[in-house]
Parts: sequence; structure tokens; C-alpha cells
Amino acid sequence: MQTRNNHKSRMAICIVAVLLGLSVRTPAQQPDNAALLYYQAFLLYEKPDATLANMRDDYRQGKIASNEAPSPITLRRTAVSWTSS
Repeated sequence: MQTRNNHKSRMAICIVAVLLGLSVRTPAQQPDNAALLYYQAFLLYEKPDATLANMRDDYRQGKIASNEAPSPITLRRTAVSWTSS
């Protein structure tokens, strides 16, 4: 009887240890390999839907304006006169 209880206790401890070992996850480190980062970004790419593609084409043709704020470089260029003295 004592052996059976001892065996059950050992089995329970082993199961708990295995489950704890499987549940612990090490945090993923960011790779330093630029090619790997590029490949991962490529895997995340999704093709734009038809609405976004139409908006992109309209923007390229000048039918609609950009909905983003202008960059500081664009603002600086518009504030400075580019004519030669």
C-alpha cells in the first residue's frame, strides 16, 4: 500500500513538473539579421482591398488630396523661397 501511494505521488510530481516546464515560455528576442526581419515583414504583408487600391490610384492621378499631415521637411520647403538671388 505504501508503495502505491509513493508511486502516485512521484507520478503526480512528474506530471506537474512537465506541465510547468511546458508552460514556461522564454521571451522571443529580436533578431539582428536584417534579411530575417525583411522576410518576416514580407510574410505579414496583405494585399490592399479594392477600396484602398482605388483610393491609391485616385491619389496618384491627383483626383484626391493626401489625408496625412505634411512632414516637417515639406513645411520647411514651402516656407523658404527657392528662387535664386
